[in-house]
Amino acid sequence: MTETNPKEELEDLINILINVGVYFLILAILAYLWMILQNPLYILSLIVWNSLTKIIGEGATIFLLLTVILFIAAGIVKIGTLLKDEYEQNTYKSSIDIFWIINLIGLPLLGILYTGKAVSIAAIISFGFVTFIAPLITLIVLKVIWLISDKIQQNHDD
Repeated sequence: MTETNPKEELEDLINILINVGVYFLILAILAYLWMILQNPLYILSLIVWNSLTKIIGEGATIFLLLTVILFIAAGIVKIGTLLKDEYEQNTYKSSIDIFWIINLIGLPLLGILYTGKAVSIAAIISFGFVTFIAPLITLIVLKVIWLISDKIQQNHDD
């Protein structure tokens, strides 16, 4: 059985997130080009400043949004590679796994509840955001606890 290195696993996850983000960016560009090819008059509207609003408001929006989310996710994962201790890296990776799985399960369930008017869109966005950044918050809280624990241990040893 091979031993896994948490730093390598986190770097692999960063590469996957960035690659998928680049693919979504390419899809957004292709969707935009397809939109232009479908409507030649649209090329003329590019001169007007409103064209930016049209680009964001049409088909490419979801891919651009997913691209931004994936790049932010890669940044969140990158923080784990900066940790020196392997135990901290494993703990950070585990918190990413737990909170992002909760996010992936919870958001569709909340979406179903939203269609039945049982929850608001603000609740869905809040849940998604908090569970998305929760690994960072968990890391900060754990680092403070570990620091306090080390200080107590040092005082106790003296």
